[in-house]
Amino acid sequence: MFEWLLIFFNNSWVTSIITGLLVFYVTDIYKRLKEKKSYFQKVGQVNKEIFKTIKYSIPEEKLPSISILKSIHIATAKRYNVKLEDVDSLQAIIDDLIKEIMDSNFLSHDNKLLYCQRLLDTQNGLITKNIEETTTVKQYVTFTSTKSTTLSLMFSTATSMFAATIVFLLTTFKDNKFTEMFSTFIAENSLSLLNFALVIVALLISIMTFFTEEKQKRKMKREKKTKAID
Repeated sequence: MFEWLLIFFNNSWVTSIITGLLVFYVTDIYKRLKEKKSYFQKVGQVNKEIFKTIKYSIPEEKLPSISILKSIHIATAKRYNVKLEDVDSLQAIIDDLIKEIMDSNFLSHDNKLLYCQRLLDTQNGLITKNIEETTTVKQYVTFTSTKSTTLSLMFSTATSMFAATIVFLLTTFKDNKFTEMFSTFIAENSLSLLNFALVIVALLISIMTFFTEEKQKRKMKREKKTKAID
């Protein structure tokens, strides 16, 4: 058995495929890290845009209604394609605005208190209505889930290993020593190999079924949320 494994891994084709697989994984990790950094940059842009929108409304006699603020919150997250749960809440943004107003050197003390009170009234309205509960917020996300990425990597690995095995068999099948050793190995372990193959097939089918069902559940849940809001 050990000798057979040595022959397997010493094959140049197998080594090339395994090397390619390692490169694929390293590249994928780098890509995901880069995408994560880009994602949080977009989250920061969303927070700044909402902050500025509310800020420019403060000097007016009346701030936008809670419903309008909620729509701005959701629409801005949708524009940048980020999860609403990753964006600062409206309450947190209002807290930041209050801090900026109080730190300003261009406003009188009375104006500072007036503007801060307007913001606090709006913030209290947000808390009272609980408009940011996750059970009633419509999500506008077109993200590729981590589970789907993991599944893709699993299938890529399985396919690469299968290809490596096939290439190895095709390139060494003419070797009489290997043929004899391989035949002996198959004869002695045929039942175990069959059981192993069945387990792998069943596992892959189970994984595919699980992710398909999860995708359907998430889709149905989003539809229910949309109907609840509409």
